[in-house]
Amino acid sequence: MEIAEYGIKEMRDQVHYLQKQIIECNQMIRAIKTELQVIHKAKPDVFLRAYQNVVDDIRTIHGVDITLRNRTQSVVAYRACMMHTMLEMFDMSLSEVGLLCGKKDHSTVIHARKQVDDYLSINDEYYSIVKRNVVEIFNNYF
Repeated sequence: MEIAEYGIKEMRDQVHYLQKQIIECNQMIRAIKTELQVIHKAKPDVFLRAYQNVVDDIRTIHGVDITLRNRTQSVVAYRACMMHTMLEMFDMSLSEVGLLCGKKDHSTVIHARKQVDDYLSINDEYYSIVKRNVVEIFNNYF
């Protein structure tokens, strides 16, 4: 009986420790997001240069020009993942994201966010790869 009780106490201690770690990670994430928002709001020229570098890298590395008015799968996927990533990383309005991503309407941004969420929720391999590629490129500049 004592062994079982000791195991439960040890597991509770481990859970408590992990909960503390999660709280610390969330605090770090909030601090990073706040810093990114400051760059976006206070230094728009720096933000726009970094954004242009992201677009250029997607074009150069992956051969996809998201600024084109094009409905091919690769362009749609990269553009949608770009919008999705910007909404996750920055405190930007839907209209701001749409404007940066080829003068798209806010409803297009909503659709892109839902589309990426839906594909990622079913573990779609193509969208998972595209999303990972976009996030990696964003992380190089932001």
